[in-house]
Parts: sequence; C-alpha cells; structure tokens
Amino acid sequence: MAPNDDWVRDEFYWLSEVEWLEPVLPESAEGAFLEKLFKGLTGGDLVDHHERERFLDRCTIAASTHKEYSGLLSTLIAAAQYLPVNDGTVDANITNIMRRPSTDEIVWSDPMHFALGCLTEAQIAEMDRVREQVNPQK
Repeated sequence: MAPNDDWVRDEFYWLSEVEWLEPVLPESAEGAFLEKLFKGLTGGDLVDHHERERFLDRCTIAASTHKEYSGLLSTLIAAAQYLPVNDGTVDANITNIMRRPSTDEIVWSDPMHFALGCLTEAQIAEMDRVREQVNPQK
C-alpha cells in the first residue's frame, strides 16, 4: 500500500487490523480540556522543527502534570522525536484525537505532517527486497 497514488516507486506493504474510532468532540468536557491543553502546548498553530524543542519541553511538563493524559502526550513526544531534525511539523489539535470504543482509550490520528521520505538507506534497501519478492522482474 502506498501513502498516495503519486508515490508509485515508494509503496509500502503492511498488514493492519482496522477498527472504528470515534471523535473526541471539542464541545464535550474532555474535548474542551484537551483543546485548551493543546493550544497551550502549540500556541494554536502547527509546530515546525524550529519550535520543536520548546514544544517537547512543554509536553513533558504537561505529561507529568496531567497524569490521565500522560500516555497520549508520551506518544506525541515519541512521534515528534521521530521526525527528521529539519523537517516535519506537529499538528497537535483536537481534530487529531480519537477514542477507541473497545477500550475507551484516547489515541492520536495523523498528528505529524510533511515527514514522508525520511527513510534510511537500509529501510529503502529492505523495501526494494520485499518489492522484488512481491513483484519479481521477469
């Protein structure tokens, strides 16, 4: 499967389990709290690589202050740290928060942008190897 139809050369093969997620509505008490929290962390904007270090510091403090959301914030921190040093933006807002009905867990949905193409040479080589196995040249 590819990230989009324009990336013919860079397709990704994966297996997944699909589940239905529900939005966390900003007008709910929890949604209003999270929206306020995220605006405090981001200033209401995307966080680019120039602002990432300060954003991560604020997230770390928020995770220790708001224990009930430490898992959510820890996941955001880990994802932001995965971004390339000079690329990618963090989009931490209420529209990227969903609830997993089976566990009532709150999860992120698409909180990172512009980071495609940050594969290592080893990852690209492995993708080429898998691609050849799936579609051998005749």
